[in-house]
Amino acid sequence: KFLVPLAVPMLLYDSNLRRVFSDTGSLLAAFVIGAFSTIVGTLVAFPLLPLASLGNNVGWRVACALAARHIGGAINFVAVADTLQISGT
Repeated sequence: KFLVPLAVPMLLYDSNLRRVFSDTGSLLAAFVIGAFSTIVGTLVAFPLLPLASLGNNVGWRVACALAARHIGGAINFVAVADTLQISGT
Protein backbone atom coordinates (compact mmCIF):
# COMPACT_ATOMS: atom_id res chain seq x y z
CA LYS A 1 0.00 0.00 0.00
CA PHE A 2 2.88 2.37 0.61
CA LEU A 3 5.27 1.18 -2.09
CA VAL A 4 3.62 2.75 -5.14
CA PRO A 5 3.10 6.22 -3.58
CA LEU A 6 6.76 6.28 -2.55
CA ALA A 7 8.07 5.10 -5.94
CA VAL A 8 7.63 8.40 -7.80
CA PRO A 9 9.35 10.63 -5.23
CA MET A 10 12.20 8.14 -4.92
CA LEU A 11 12.69 8.19 -8.69
CA LEU A 12 12.62 11.98 -8.74
CA TYR A 13 15.35 12.27 -6.11
CA ASP A 14 17.85 10.79 -8.54
CA SER A 15 16.74 12.73 -11.62
CA ASN A 16 18.19 15.82 -13.24
CA LEU A 17 15.10 17.97 -13.80
CA ARG A 18 16.89 20.40 -16.13
CA ARG A 19 17.77 17.50 -18.41
CA VAL A 20 14.24 16.10 -18.19
CA PHE A 21 12.74 19.42 -19.27
CA SER A 22 15.22 19.89 -22.11
CA ASP A 23 14.95 16.30 -23.39
CA THR A 24 11.16 16.13 -23.40
CA GLY A 25 10.72 19.39 -25.30
CA SER A 26 7.42 19.53 -27.14
CA LEU A 27 6.17 16.29 -25.58
CA LEU A 28 6.02 17.93 -22.15
CA ALA A 29 4.17 20.91 -23.62
CA ALA A 30 1.66 18.57 -25.29
CA PHE A 31 1.11 16.73 -21.99
CA VAL A 32 0.55 19.97 -20.07
CA ILE A 33 -1.93 21.21 -22.69
CA GLY A 34 -3.73 17.85 -22.65
CA ALA A 35 -3.89 17.73 -18.85
CA PHE A 36 -5.17 21.30 -18.67
CA SER A 37 -7.79 20.56 -21.35
CA THR A 38 -8.93 17.48 -19.43
CA ILE A 39 -9.41 19.55 -16.28
CA VAL A 40 -11.34 22.23 -18.16
CA GLY A 41 -13.46 19.56 -19.88
CA THR A 42 -14.25 17.96 -16.53
CA LEU A 43 -15.28 21.30 -15.03
CA VAL A 44 -17.52 22.06 -18.02
CA ALA A 45 -19.09 18.59 -18.21
CA PHE A 46 -19.66 18.09 -14.48
CA PRO A 47 -22.76 20.30 -14.21
CA LEU A 48 -24.19 18.83 -17.43
CA LEU A 49 -24.02 15.15 -16.48
CA PRO A 50 -26.48 13.57 -14.02
CA LEU A 51 -23.98 12.36 -11.42
CA ALA A 52 -26.41 13.07 -8.57
CA SER A 53 -27.87 9.58 -9.07
CA LEU A 54 -24.63 8.14 -7.68
CA GLY A 55 -25.47 9.49 -4.25
CA ASN A 56 -25.07 12.57 -2.16
CA ASN A 57 -21.59 14.11 -2.34
CA VAL A 58 -20.21 11.37 -4.62
CA GLY A 59 -20.54 12.87 -8.10
CA TRP A 60 -17.60 15.26 -7.77
CA ARG A 61 -15.43 12.41 -6.47
CA VAL A 62 -16.22 10.27 -9.51
CA ALA A 63 -15.57 13.20 -11.84
CA CYS A 64 -12.18 13.81 -10.20
CA ALA A 65 -11.21 10.14 -10.43
CA LEU A 66 -12.17 9.97 -14.11
CA ALA A 67 -10.20 13.12 -14.88
CA ALA A 68 -7.21 11.62 -13.06
CA ARG A 69 -7.55 8.47 -15.16
CA HIS A 70 -7.46 10.45 -18.39
CA ILE A 71 -4.39 12.39 -17.25
CA GLY A 72 -2.33 9.73 -15.51
CA GLY A 73 -3.70 6.33 -16.42
CA ALA A 74 -5.07 3.45 -14.37
CA ILE A 75 -2.64 3.72 -11.46
CA ASN A 76 -3.54 7.38 -11.05
CA PHE A 77 -7.25 6.50 -11.17
CA VAL A 78 -6.85 3.90 -8.43
CA ALA A 79 -4.80 6.27 -6.25
CA VAL A 80 -7.32 9.12 -6.57
CA ALA A 81 -10.32 6.81 -6.05
CA ASP A 82 -8.66 5.41 -2.92
CA THR A 83 -7.79 8.89 -1.62
CA LEU A 84 -11.35 10.15 -2.18
CA GLN A 85 -12.77 6.95 -0.67
CA ILE A 86 -14.92 5.97 -3.63
CA SER A 87 -16.48 2.56 -3.05
CA GLY A 88 -16.71 0.08 -5.90
CA THR A 89 -20.43 -0.50 -5.41
